[in-house]
Amino acid sequence: MAIFTSTGTIAFWIIFCKPSTTPGTDHSLDRCRVLYVNLIYSIHYFKLFKGNASNNQKTYDYRTTVTFTANVPSGGKVQWYVDGKKAGTDSTLTVKDSKESYTVKVVVTDKNGNQTMDEEEVTIKNGFFDKLIWFFVHLFNPGAYDVKQ
Repeated sequence: MAIFTSTGTIAFWIIFCKPSTTPGTDHSLDRCRVLYVNLIYSIHYFKLFKGNASNNQKTYDYRTTVTFTANVPSGGKVQWYVDGKKAGTDSTLTVKDSKESYTVKVVVTDKNGNQTMDEEEVTIKNGFFDKLIWFFVHLFNPGAYDVKQ
C-alpha cells in the first residue's frame, strides 16, 4: 500500500476599478481596489499496489513541478521510470518544470524480491492560454506550480 499526497497552491490577483462619473476625468488607479487570492489545498489518498499497472491519469498546468512519493518497505528498493527511461532510485521522484505530457512508473521490490508497480499518465496543459496564465501567475507567485503527491 502507498500513501500519496497531492498538494498545491493557486494564487491570482483581481483588480476592481470604479469608473469615473465625471466627464473628462481620468481613470487613475486611485479608484481601483486590488484583491489577492491564495488558495492552498492538500489531498491525501491511499493506493494498493496489485502487481499490475493501474493506469491513473492526472492533469496539471503548464510548467508544473510534480513530486511523486512511494512507500518503500524496510530493505526494499525503488526504480522510477519517466516515459520508459530510468529516472531514479530514491523514494521520491521530482519531475521539474513540465512543458509536455509524460508517463511515470514506479517499481517497488521488497527484501524478498516481490515486485509491485504503479503507473500514472501525466497530462500537461500547454496551449497558448495555459502558457499565458502560467506567465502571469508565475510572475506574482513562483511557487504556485509545485505539486507533491
